[in-house]
Amino acid sequence: MKSDRTINVCFAVHDSVGTYSKFTAVSIESLLSHTEENIRIFVLHDKVLPDKVKDDLQEVAGKHSQEMTFCEVKLPELFHTLPGTVHFTIGTLLRLLMLEVLPEKLEKIIYLDSDLLFNTDIKALWEQDMGDALILGKLDRGFTCMQDESFEGGLSFPHFLLEDGTLGKTEYINAGVMVMNLEGIRREKNFFEDCLEFFREYPACPYLDQDALNFVFAGRKGLLEERFNHYTRDLRGKNTALEDCIYHYSGDIPCPGSGECFDEEFFRVLGETPWRDAIAFSYYDFYQFFRKQINLLIERRVRFLDNPKYSSICMFCARETAEYRRIMNELEEKGVRKKIFFADNNPEKWGQKLDGKEIVNPAELKKLCGHCLVIVTREKYYDAVADQLEEMGYYRDIDVWKVRTLFFEDEISKVVAL
Repeated sequence: MKSDRTINVCFAVHDSVGTYSKFTAVSIESLLSHTEENIRIFVLHDKVLPDKVKDDLQEVAGKHSQEMTFCEVKLPELFHTLPGTVHFTIGTLLRLLMLEVLPEKLEKIIYLDSDLLFNTDIKALWEQDMGDALILGKLDRGFTCMQDESFEGGLSFPHFLLEDGTLGKTEYINAGVMVMNLEGIRREKNFFEDCLEFFREYPACPYLDQDALNFVFAGRKGLLEERFNHYTRDLRGKNTALEDCIYHYSGDIPCPGSGECFDEEFFRVLGETPWRDAIAFSYYDFYQFFRKQINLLIERRVRFLDNPKYSSICMFCARETAEYRRIMNELEEKGVRKKIFFADNNPEKWGQKLDGKEIVNPAELKKLCGHCLVIVTREKYYDAVADQLEEMGYYRDIDVWKVRTLFFEDEISKVVAL
């Protein structure tokens, strides 16, 4: 039985051809099928969204007797010039204009990315105590793992606004699921103008709206539990059963035939929407997504190796491996000029050269090279080398890395080649 209250939710969709909207449809269908609450859905979009997509999304909401309102947004020219739009859809910036188009009477709303899958009732999220916070979101541990020794996730590439303290690592949230106190934001912030000012000051910010939101609401953010924004990429290969949570395909995509419970649920829900015929195209989507991820990982690896925090790069274990050659080629191709040398525990190699680069005594690293990034080229020695260097002031998985950790795309390529 439905309650008398209404829960407000908001999506943002940029989809000129109507293919990405299938993810929005799954998010909405799974959300509505797991609640008996009254849900009012607002869909932010630009002028390119086809009428057919609007009609099909309305069909999903109408099937559950829920209300849906479309709000057209015009993005400012500044947004189209931001470098980050090369890697992220311009549609991710639509959410920053929500207060310009949403009804002023709305006091609170839940913003939701399109790549979500609900297996829980949204009322638990709506009932979270906001306290003095203006927004609630999940701590994005992909950026904060260097402060958390228990984190078992993947490589955290540098984010210059986190590195220099402009954004706080201990409160940097993921913007895919947010509870927003609209009344408080209107009262205390000039939200859209504040975001514009952020982009004028930091146009090269890599994560666009997420960076802007974290900057504008610094000190006024609360943290959500993991279950309200559960990354599917962290669950793959763990043979988990469906959990009482909101799954988020952040940096991931539903994989047909994977055997993962959340992928199977995604395609089951997709079959309940007007995009049910899109299942046949999922393999192509899967391929295209991972090809894009491979190119992105290569670019991020170069940025990681070129981090100004490190004066030089040390390849530990003096051997010319395939990974070493790939690193050298990529740095040369991107025009990165940084001192590179080898270190080895074998005294017979000290003072010699390999590929024209000096081999040094590890004990002399700090003295000879300052603060360097260390890549262990023989993984079976990684733990021993990391222990050795930690005694010298280097930190495992921050300053010292396994070489294979830098090459995620090799594992992705195995999947893409199937």
